Amino acid sequence: MSRREGQVVKRGEGKFLIRWSVGADSATGKYRHKSRTIHGTKREAERALRQILRSRDTGEYVDPSKETLAAYLERWLMTVSMRLSPRTHADYCWLLNAYVVPRLGDLVLEQIRRSDVQAFINELSAQRLRPAGRRKAKEQITTGTLSPRTVRLAHAILGSALRDAVRDDLLHRNPAELISLPRQQRREMYALSVEQVASLRSKLEGDPYAAFFDFLIGTGCRPGEALALRWADLDLDSANATIRRSLSRGSDGKPTFKEPKTAGSRRAVPLPKSLAAALRDHRRVQSERALKLGAAYDRAADLAFANAAGRPLEVRNLVNRHFKPALERAELPKIVRLYDLRHTHATMLAAAGVNPKVVAERLGHSTTRQTLDTYSHVMPGMQEEATRQIEKTLFG
Repeated sequence: MSRREGQVVKRGEGKFLIRWSVGADSATGKYRHKSRTIHGTKREAERALRQILRSRDTGEYVDPSKETLAAYLERWLMTVSMRLSPRTHADYCWLLNAYVVPRLGDLVLEQIRRSDVQAFINELSAQRLRPAGRRKAKEQITTGTLSPRTVRLAHAILGSALRDAVRDDLLHRNPAELISLPRQQRREMYALSVEQVASLRSKLEGDPYAAFFDFLIGTGCRPGEALALRWADLDLDSANATIRRSLSRGSDGKPTFKEPKTAGSRRAVPLPKSLAAALRDHRRVQSERALKLGAAYDRAADLAFANAAGRPLEVRNLVNRHFKPALERAELPKIVRLYDLRHTHATMLAAAGVNPKVVAERLGHSTTRQTLDTYSHVMPGMQEEATRQIEKTLFG
């Protein structure tokens, strides 16, 4: 390239100045130039210069000395949308626009320092204001301090965006690194006892979705996996269910079926015989309803657990209209969540001494370690049994 177009000048050990033309001044006709310091090797500096010249020639060039973090994040969100699921991308947009942009968005990208990010994290950790909802991110209501999980997630997304800025030579280093974060809090789980499960199931008798709740208790599947289940995924003769996908909803509320997150989540789950029988009854009632509705019923979806028209169920409706009322009738704690039926299943298996590898496979955990870390506290007899085995084997 010509000297007028751009050049790389060494300014010290591991330090190079890159200089490039941004066109002629309309008034004087003289060429205007911009420059940046690159910390690294000469090859990295030359690569940074080539990227800048390419973006200039394609009309995508943005003066790094003027671009704000808000403008960069807007571009970045468009770029990463291709590698994220619609729901995850919606979550990224919401978190950045709700927390990051209002506090850091006006800062010039290349001038952001680690101290700016640390102050932002400290403010989030201490603040008592939270967006009222995804659709009203600018409105604020008092709900208490943000959870460590939300703060850490906001930092992780910001860090990912700034890491890409470093990769694209817009920043020398990532200012989101080496940040002190609030301590992660383990989310409390609630596992029902055998008596509580029996009480809950008795209060769900006659409920149109009793089989759905039985399926969660009897298999330990995630609610999204159960809601995505098709009759084609169920072999009731051999009492087996195959988990192939999961149901989620985007920010627009539309249902989306997606592949499981890990290879382990795609699995076959044997069914208790009584559950297989309950599912047969459920299918019979569902078929009768579909026959009455005719073409109005969505048979093509083939959903095992569907709304009155055969379409995907809304979790909120299941919880508010069926699950919570049953909890109240059974006089069970209000803190019990739908997801806790999965924990109940796993806890009972662990307490019964079932091999952790079997439990992990049934739950769709990626590793046995994840299962042990989550449920080891409900295996009180394992250490005692290990001690007895040592006594018997070594000390006879």
